[in-house]
Amino acid sequence: MGRPPARQEELDEIRVQVRAELDRQGRTCGEGPIQRALGARVSLWQVRGMLHELKAEHRAEQRALRLELRQSIEVLTRDTMWAIDATHLGRDERGRGVEAEVVREVASTRTLALSVGPKANAEEVRALLRSAVQARDGPPLVLVSDNASVYVGKVIDAWCAEHGVVHLKNQPRTPQHNAAAEHGIGELKRDAEVCTWSAAPPEAGALRFLVETVHRLDHARLRRTRGWRTAARADAETPH
Repeated sequence: MGRPPARQEELDEIRVQVRAELDRQGRTCGEGPIQRALGARVSLWQVRGMLHELKAEHRAEQRALRLELRQSIEVLTRDTMWAIDATHLGRDERGRGVEAEVVREVASTRTLALSVGPKANAEEVRALLRSAVQARDGPPLVLVSDNASVYVGKVIDAWCAEHGVVHLKNQPRTPQHNAAAEHGIGELKRDAEVCTWSAAPPEAGALRFLVETVHRLDHARLRRTRGWRTAARADAETPH
């Protein structure tokens, strides 16, 4: 009963045709345009199956390539490297964008400083760094950031020169180079459930909510990568 299975030779030929059309139309192409191009000689369900296999193989090849080329930094001492980045939280009741600036200690994953408000300018970023330096009794050896104008101008350059800090900047459009900040912000937003905010609460409320989340993540979350210690404990036990 039912449709007889296609011979392997037929499946191989369909695979070749779908692959050729995928290469021609682009990797993001869906089943509809490919089936339309191939016409009646190939059914939609056949295109769908082959396209699923081909895209899965391509993703696996890309993962293997990234693993082969990937490099990482392991920071063994405290206040050797800080990472800073900003993230969009939403819009306030007037429709204005609300962002958070986050400074993270890379060795321990502890959040050192946090600000919430409209898009920060360079002076506000410097003030945030100054508060982190005061809390830590000194600056880091290295500050990691992306190439946003707020980080790469004269104000932050002067701050780094004043404190003897090496400013390590991402390659353009390469967030993986600031993975510590990206991961920390993503974890913070997920735990704070920022994605569920239809509109960001007033700035003071958003700051209080995020500070509570930071405290929970730093003082309660056990981290396998830090020997099942909290970030706060790892920070306290990591040599300077």
